[in-house]
Amino acid sequence: MAADDRKFITLTDYLHEPVIHYDRDCKRTYLNPAAISLIGEPAKDLQGKTPSSLRPSSVALQHYQEKILGVIETGTDTEFDFFLDRLPDGPNVHTKVLRIRAVPELDSEGNVIGVLAIAHDITALKLSEKRLRALIENHPDHITRFDQHARYSYVSSSFTALFGIEESALLGKTLLECDQIATAAEREKIHHAILQTLAQETSCTLESHWPDDRIIELRLVQEKDAIGEVSGVLCILRDITQQKHSEKALLTLNRSLRLLSSANQTLIHAENEQQLLNDICQLVIEYGGYALSWVGYPEHGTYQPLRIAAIAGKPQTHKKTIALEQQTPEISLAVKAFQTGRVEIIQDYPSAARLSSLGEMASQEGLLSCIALPLLITKQKVAKQKVAKQAIGVLTIYASHTHAFSDEEVTLLQELANDLAFGIQSLRIKAEHREAEKKLEYLAHHDPLTGLPNRLLLRKRFEQFIQQSNKRDHGIAMLFLDMDNFKEINDSFGHATGDALLIAVVWRLERLLTEACIFSREGGDEFVLLINNTQVAETVARTAQQILTAMQEPFEVSGNTLHASFSIGISLYPTDGKDFETLRKNADAALYLAKDCGRNTYRFFVTQMNADAQKRMRIQTDLHTALKNNEFLLHYQPQIRLCDGRISGIEALIRWQNADGQMLPPCEFIPIAEQSGLIIQMGEWVLREACRQLAAWHQQGQTRLVVAVNLSSHQFRHGNIVETISAALHDFGLPPECLELELTESILIQDTESVINTLHTLKHIGVKLAIDDFGTGYSSLSYLKQLSVDKLKIDKSFIRDLHQDKDSAEIVRAIIQLGHILQLTVVAEGVETQEQLAFLTHCQCDQIQGYLFSRPVAAEHIPEILARVGMRV
Repeated sequence: MAADDRKFITLTDYLHEPVIHYDRDCKRTYLNPAAISLIGEPAKDLQGKTPSSLRPSSVALQHYQEKILGVIETGTDTEFDFFLDRLPDGPNVHTKVLRIRAVPELDSEGNVIGVLAIAHDITALKLSEKRLRALIENHPDHITRFDQHARYSYVSSSFTALFGIEESALLGKTLLECDQIATAAEREKIHHAILQTLAQETSCTLESHWPDDRIIELRLVQEKDAIGEVSGVLCILRDITQQKHSEKALLTLNRSLRLLSSANQTLIHAENEQQLLNDICQLVIEYGGYALSWVGYPEHGTYQPLRIAAIAGKPQTHKKTIALEQQTPEISLAVKAFQTGRVEIIQDYPSAARLSSLGEMASQEGLLSCIALPLLITKQKVAKQKVAKQAIGVLTIYASHTHAFSDEEVTLLQELANDLAFGIQSLRIKAEHREAEKKLEYLAHHDPLTGLPNRLLLRKRFEQFIQQSNKRDHGIAMLFLDMDNFKEINDSFGHATGDALLIAVVWRLERLLTEACIFSREGGDEFVLLINNTQVAETVARTAQQILTAMQEPFEVSGNTLHASFSIGISLYPTDGKDFETLRKNADAALYLAKDCGRNTYRFFVTQMNADAQKRMRIQTDLHTALKNNEFLLHYQPQIRLCDGRISGIEALIRWQNADGQMLPPCEFIPIAEQSGLIIQMGEWVLREACRQLAAWHQQGQTRLVVAVNLSSHQFRHGNIVETISAALHDFGLPPECLELELTESILIQDTESVINTLHTLKHIGVKLAIDDFGTGYSSLSYLKQLSVDKLKIDKSFIRDLHQDKDSAEIVRAIIQLGHILQLTVVAEGVETQEQLAFLTHCQCDQIQGYLFSRPVAAEHIPEILARVGMRV
């Protein structure tokens, strides 16, 4: 063996890479240890044999041998990938991937005498490449790559599919050369960002506006090769069009709701005009997101100029614009709005031709659009009895971007300006308190979420329709709508999304309905539609079907595509009832049939409805038996004073344990008892049983204990309530002040004068009065002033949503403040968590009631609770 050969063998024996030498017949003449280990066969079985002889059936070895023979024949280097099968007796399973470098061995005359093959294990590299490609091709984002000259070197298949572009049309070109992508301006912007990323070691993210109103987010990341040299830019694209639209819509909606809610709260509690102006201007900045807001009044009754009465924002930053507007009233938008009594808008403030000097100054100070809203009050001319509008000032708002005032924003700001003008008028003219109360009672007549009329306003409209119907001999239809599966939407996406869906549904249906319709929200996912001047049932059915059809289109809410439908029950006047409650009850019965028929349909009321109606009849029959067999019992729930943690009283709650020993919840039988009139007898039993038990506790020494009993509206109308209460107090020897009667708000709107007289009689007797479930009904503020009630009990639905719904929190806070203004004790029902307790304590609520302290318990457990907690002093 020659010395050079020995050196070669010695050198290759220590290499980690496999090395094999082949002669001109493609037979192995030498394998280093790494090659022998890789092949996994004894060296003696490998020497002097061709590659394919190892496994003649192996396609991979045949390909390998052809490559080696090609080097022998051509005398040129080659490099190829070889899949090595490690299982010679089993199926062809590739376990390693080798990159083979085959180099010819030449004699002194340049003839090929052999081939030296060196293998490099690239299995891990290939696996990584495979995984990376799978990741790229299946990633929801779209991935492209640019080389160091900003030319396309790779585009993912998802990118070409999304934009309908062939890969060959992009590779090797710069973005500037690809006019199928975006606009020329956007391509220039992205190309510039790519060049910047190539030049700097920082990634960047930018948004690009593409045709078809698409908004694309691009993430550019610099790539480097193995030696740290910049090799290109990786570009990750994401279509964020829907996200941006949803964000914008949600932002506008939330901003509008917050501004209106805060403004209403400010107006309700306003006592000083200057403070009101300051607060409104500040709210416009804080919640509206505008740059500058000011209120201008005429100076000494003249039109020019307008004196700035209040201002918010950064007046020092914009002082030159404000000064110029004061100095040149002839070009002032505020002055024009004051003179015409109309809203004036400039969407592109700097470029408005007629405001050249003012526009230029505004542009320099960052004010790019402006709206001036006249503050109009109602002024009645006594002689002709005509109502006229008079401007008392102007609310002017500036935005820091052009076209800031959409139609929805203008409507919102007009309502804000109208509310502000009304508040100013109310504060100035004390004699117009009735009109002021009408404005403050808006929430009492409308649903705070959707702005629809509530049941009180619906009832008033119904009475008006009845009068028209009797005169003109036409009918009225009542449609009871219940949204299908709304609870699942709330549970899956949260109450905020559920509320936004309700708003979207109302927005869509209001545009469908005619002027003959009154659409109201009952609460939750229930709505009532009154249709006036209906002649035939087919017309009503057509309207119901139009509603169902309108709901087939999905809703885009908070980034989610939601489907909603209604089940609808229909009753007709006068066929199915001649008063509001009867029609509503029958429409509700028809609604149950619509739900039983698979939902997303409508049904008219018929006499025999369905199995549920029969069940209600069975319960009604069983109620008669329960009264005879004394199956009812009372549980009692303590009410706790927050100031000292002691018990201030207990509420008596009816329970029904039937003959089978089953305890039926009140929600199953109370509505049926009210519909059937049995509630009067049940209510009298509850009153007398509560008084009997209270007398027993008094005899045990608990003489300060007060018991609260619920009264139904049926008892109040037909139950001789004053005589019943007087008899119960007399028969059990109780002082009147130890009995508290809880009235629902629905009682207060029926025959108001009679209700007030009855309540005054009860107060004269000495019993205490409380309004139960306050906030869910329709109590007028003026009625509250006239009624001699002692307590307001906040409905538990508001307490439950305190920490999920800002509106509920604000309503609770407002009810507590209202109660304290009217010198009433305020009780919160349904308190179950420490967070709710902390909020109510912070708001200075007087008393609480709920599971956090105690569930309703049988009478025998009350003394133990009293002993543990103690009674009020």
